[in-house]
Amino acid sequence: MEKRGLTEKEAEKRLEQYGLNEIRENLVISPIKILFRQIKKNYIIYLLIIAAALSFIVGKSITAYVILAVILVLIFTGFIQEYKAEKAIKSLKNMLVPISIVIRDGKEKEILSKNIVPGDIILLRNGEKVPADCIVIEEKELLVNESILTGESKEVEKIATKSEKDYSEKNTLFMGTFVVNGKNEYKIWKHCKYDFNC
Repeated sequence: MEKRGLTEKEAEKRLEQYGLNEIRENLVISPIKILFRQIKKNYIIYLLIIAAALSFIVGKSITAYVILAVILVLIFTGFIQEYKAEKAIKSLKNMLVPISIVIRDGKEKEILSKNIVPGDIILLRNGEKVPADCIVIEEKELLVNESILTGESKEVEKIATKSEKDYSEKNTLFMGTFVVNGKNEYKIWKHCKYDFNC
């Protein structure tokens, strides 16, 4: 496979075309907005509020208070789940590697990880985090920790693809995971930001 990498000119064009290699936050959502969203889109809460009001009207105040308690539990549970999801996205963004080594014009070059573009060849060493989703094109006894994605601490073996058009999960690395074995040799990945078909 070609190991010269992209030219600087081609990299600049692709950066314009695809944008920065970073997780985008569409909106910064405040806790109050998350709380209101739990009420606004949950029709079960509306039904329970009506049931609580009817219980008060017919003199079943204990039932009404139980229903109100259920409403609070529903809102609180939904809020906690969504708030944790928002925090997880932010923490994943903070885990990105700031600098990466790529091959451009046939030479190794340090660049900001956010400037990696589809088609770049990325060099990684043992212990480094993967700065972008990519296909393995060269490796030696490569093991990767994917616990950030799967929750499993067991290392996953990755192998080089025979063809960039024909690959599977065994040939792919994901942003935020990290290399745990490879005999300290360089590993070369071809970064393909969107569909791997560069």
